[in-house]
Amino acid sequence: MKATRDDLLTPAEVSLLLGVAEKTLANWRTERTGPPFLKAGRVVLYSRDTLERWLDRQEAAQIREFKQSNARNRT
Repeated sequence: MKATRDDLLTPAEVSLLLGVAEKTLANWRTERTGPPFLKAGRVVLYSRDTLERWLDRQEAAQIREFKQSNARNRT
């Protein structure tokens, strides 16, 4: 799949979308815990599709965690 400029987001754009500081994104990149990113030289970019899939996985994990927590609290 060929990505166009509209498919790529800067850390500033992702920061606004996620409501986290750009420094947090930088920390996540170092820790390999945040959304996958692309790097071309010193330029960091995020694929819109990949970011959306990452967010879907985060949501699914939180739902699973919530359900497990509720199940434990019932016993």
